[in-house]
Amino acid sequence: MALPTEKTALVVVHGVADQLPGATARSIVDLLVASSPGTAAYRTVGSRDLTLAVPPLAPCYPAPRKDEPTPQAADRSLFKAFLQSYRSDFQRHRWEARTTAKEVLADMKAPAADTTADAAAAHATGAAGPDRGLAFTDYLLGKQLDNGGLQEAWDTTCLELERRAAGRTERIDVYEMYWADLSRLSGAIPRILTEFGTLIFRLSRLGRDTVDEGRAFLRGQRGATPAWTLLAALQSAIDWLFVNVLAQLFFHLFLFGGALVVLGLARPVVPEHRVHFGVAVALAVLGALLLLYRRGGRWRTKALPLTMLALAAVSLLVAGAEVAVTGVVLLALVSAVYDWALRVADQRFPFVRHVGLALWTALLAFVLVHRFGSLGGATANLDAWRGAALYGSELALVAIKWFWIAMAPLLLAWVIAGGYIQYSERRPRGYEGGASIVTGRLGIGVSLCAFVVMTMALWALLGNLLDLALKGVGYLPEIFSPPMPMPGQSSAQAYLHERYLGSTETFAPLAILLLTLLGFALVTLFPSVLAELTVIRDKELRSGAAGAPPAERAAQRRRHFVTAALRLGRWLTAGYRLADWVMLLICIAGVAVSIAVAYFFAGFPLPSFLQDPFGQWRATLADLSRVWLAPMVFSAAGLVAALSLLGGVLSRYAPAVRAPLDVALDVDNYFREFPRKQIPRARIFARYVALLEHVAAQGPERIVIVAHSQGCVISVETLRWLREARRMRGEETPARARLFEQLGGDVRLLTAGCPLRQLYAARFPTLYRWVLRKDGVFCGPRAEDIGVRQWLNAFTAGDYVGRWLWTRDGPNDDLLGHPLAEVLQPGALGRASVYDAFAPTPPDGGELDAASEAETCLGVGAHTHYFEPDQQEMAWLVDYLLGSRYTVTGSSGSSGVGAG
Repeated sequence: MALPTEKTALVVVHGVADQLPGATARSIVDLLVASSPGTAAYRTVGSRDLTLAVPPLAPCYPAPRKDEPTPQAADRSLFKAFLQSYRSDFQRHRWEARTTAKEVLADMKAPAADTTADAAAAHATGAAGPDRGLAFTDYLLGKQLDNGGLQEAWDTTCLELERRAAGRTERIDVYEMYWADLSRLSGAIPRILTEFGTLIFRLSRLGRDTVDEGRAFLRGQRGATPAWTLLAALQSAIDWLFVNVLAQLFFHLFLFGGALVVLGLARPVVPEHRVHFGVAVALAVLGALLLLYRRGGRWRTKALPLTMLALAAVSLLVAGAEVAVTGVVLLALVSAVYDWALRVADQRFPFVRHVGLALWTALLAFVLVHRFGSLGGATANLDAWRGAALYGSELALVAIKWFWIAMAPLLLAWVIAGGYIQYSERRPRGYEGGASIVTGRLGIGVSLCAFVVMTMALWALLGNLLDLALKGVGYLPEIFSPPMPMPGQSSAQAYLHERYLGSTETFAPLAILLLTLLGFALVTLFPSVLAELTVIRDKELRSGAAGAPPAERAAQRRRHFVTAALRLGRWLTAGYRLADWVMLLICIAGVAVSIAVAYFFAGFPLPSFLQDPFGQWRATLADLSRVWLAPMVFSAAGLVAALSLLGGVLSRYAPAVRAPLDVALDVDNYFREFPRKQIPRARIFARYVALLEHVAAQGPERIVIVAHSQGCVISVETLRWLREARRMRGEETPARARLFEQLGGDVRLLTAGCPLRQLYAARFPTLYRWVLRKDGVFCGPRAEDIGVRQWLNAFTAGDYVGRWLWTRDGPNDDLLGHPLAEVLQPGALGRASVYDAFAPTPPDGGELDAASEAETCLGVGAHTHYFEPDQQEMAWLVDYLLGSRYTVTGSSGSSGVGAG
C-alpha cells in the first residue's frame, strides 16, 4: 500500500551580496540533504521552470490625486520639481506635490483631508497607533502604479524535494524569491558608476527624509516643538544645497578640466589649423546628414542641423572666425555631455538639472563676456580658450569658497538644534526623536565627507592629465594670487598645482574625520570580520575535559559557547551604542572645521594669539597632504574602481569584502521613490506577491519561508502588507483569494540575520515602531503582526546586520524597548541570555511547538555562512518547520518563549 504523499511549499529569500538566481535555493537544498536530522531524509527528484506575470500592486489605501502623474523628469513643472527636491511627497497632502504655488495655497486653506496622517490612521494597529510603515509602503506602491508601472515577466525555477520521516513521504516544492536584479549593482559599468554616485547623495537624502518623518510623527503624536520645525528646515536646506549646488560646482570644475585636457592633448599631435578644418568638416557632414534625416518635419527640428551648417560655413569662409567656431563647438559638446548627465541625475533627484544648467549658463556667460575680445579674430588661437577655461575654474572655485562661507552657520545651527532637542527631550517619551536625529547626522556627515574625499580623488586623477595638457601654457590668475612656478613648470601648471594643494590642505580635516569614522567602524566590526572569514570559530563547542562525565562535558561546552558568543556580541553592541556619540563628536568637529574654513575663505584677520598656532596648523596639514593624502585619495579611487568593476566576483568569492557596500545599497534602494516607474520596493513586493499567489494555487498544506538578511525585511513587510490588504480590501481576484486562504492557514517563517530591530528600527524608528512595541514585559514583533503561525529567528553573535528580535524588558526610560536592549528575563527554552542557544539543542518539541515566536543564537559568526552545508542547527530549524505537525497554541502576548 502506497504511503500518502503530502505537499509543502518552501520559499527561500536571499539577502545581501550578489547572488546568482537560484543559488540560495540550491544552498538550502544542499543543506537539507547534507545536514538534516537523522529522523528525516531528503533527496531531489526534479525541477521545473516557471515564467510568472508580475503586475504592479495596488495600495491598500489609494490617495486620490488632483493632478496628472509625472513619471518622467521632463513632465514635471519647475515648481513641482522644486517641491520634490526639498521634501518627499510622503509628507504632503494626498502624497502629491502640486504643479503651481496657487494650488498649494488653495490646499493649505482647504480642510486637512487625505493627508499622510489619514493614510497612516487607516492602518491603525490598536495601542501602537497609526502605522506609518504600512502607509509608506502604500505610498511607494501608489507612486509606481500611478506613474505607469508595467506588468513584468519573471523567470524562475522550482526545485522538487522528497522528505521521508516517521513513515511519511512528503513532497517539498522549493521556490526562490530572487530580488537582487531589482536592487543590486549589475555588471554594466555605466550603471555601476551611476548607482555609486547616486548612493553618495542618497545617504544625505535618506537622513533628511528620516528627520522630516520624525517631525511629522511627533507632530501627530504629541505636537512637534519649534526646535523640531527648525531642525527639519535646516536638514532639508543643507541637503538641498549639498545636492543641488555644491555637487554642481565641483562638477563644473571637472567640465572645465575636461575642456583643458581635450585642448591640451591635441596641441602637440595636430597642428591648430588642421583642428579648425577638421571641426568645420565634421560640422558640415553631420549637419547635412541630420538635415536629411529630419527632412519633412517642422522648421524647429531643423534648427540644430542648420546651425551646424552655418558654423561650418563661417569657419571655412570667414577669416579669423575658425578659432571662435572651434571653441564654441567644444563648449557645446561639453555642455551636451553635462546635460546628458543631468538628465540621468534628474530622474533620481528632481530639480537638479534646472539648477545645474542655470549655474553652468551663468558661469559660461561670465567667462565669455569677460574674455570676449580674445576668443576670436585674426590673431586669436586656442590658447585664448585655454585661458577662458582656466578663468572658469577660478570662478567655480570662488563659488565653492562662498558656498562654504554660507554653509558654515547653517551647519552650526543644525548641530545646536539637534543637540538641544536630544537634551531637552530626555524623558520617558520613546526613542524615536533622538534616533531620527542621529540618522539625520549620519546621512549628512557621511555624504559630505565621502563626497569631498571622492572629488579630491577624481581631481588627483585628472591632475596628471591636466599637467600634461598645460605644459608650456602661460596663465596669470585673475582672482587668486599668482604662484611662483617651479623649474620646468608653466604658469598654468603652477596655478592648478597651487589650487589643488590649497584644496587638500583646506579639506584635509574632513578627510581625517571620515578616516576617523572608518577607523571606528573597523575597530567595531573587526572581530565580526574575523568571524566572517572563519578565522575565529566556535571551537569551544567540541571542547571538554577528557574522561569527564557526559553531563559535565555538555555543561563545559555550553559555558564555552556562551562565553565566546558573549564576548563577540557585547563588543559589537558596545560599538553600536557608542556610534551615536562618535557621530555627534564627528559632526561637531566637522562644523568647527567648516567655520574655520569659512573664516579663512572670508579673509578675516586672525587674532594675534591665534596667528602662530594657525600657521603651524596649516603647515602640518600641508605636510600631511603631501605625505599621505594624495596616496589616500588615489587608493580610494582605486578601491572604488575595484569594487565597482570586480563587484560581482568579489561578492561571490569574497562576500565580506563588498558586503558593506551591498548593505548600504540595499537599504537605500528599499526607500527610493525615484525614478517613479522603477521604484525598487514596489517591484520587489509585486514579484513576491506574484510568487506567493502561484505557490498558493498549487494547494500546499503549508508554506514555509526561509529568509536571510534584507530578505527578512522584504518577507516580513510583504506578509504584513498582505495581512493589511486582506483586512482593508478583502479578496479581489481568484489568485489573491487563494493566497489569503493559504495565509490564513499554516504559514511559518524562519529569519536569519534579520536587520529589522538592529538596523531598521534603530535608524528609521517611526516607520518601524511596531518592531519594538511592548506588551507587558514582552518587547518585539509578533507572528500575528505578519499573519504567520510561527516565527523563528536565528542569528550569530557578531552579525553586524541583524541579530535578536525579542527581549523581555526594555529600559525604564523608554516607552518602547531600545533596539540594542539585551535583557532576557525570565529565560525560556533553556536560554538565560540573548547569546544562548536552545538548551538542549534541539529543544523540547512540545515547548517549541507552543511558541508563536522563538529564536536562538548560533554562536560565533557574522552575517554570511548561515546556509553552509555544515550548519546543522539551521538544517534542524528548517526541517522542524517543514515537518512539525503541531499547532501553535500560545497567544502572542505570552508565547514568545524563545524571545531573546
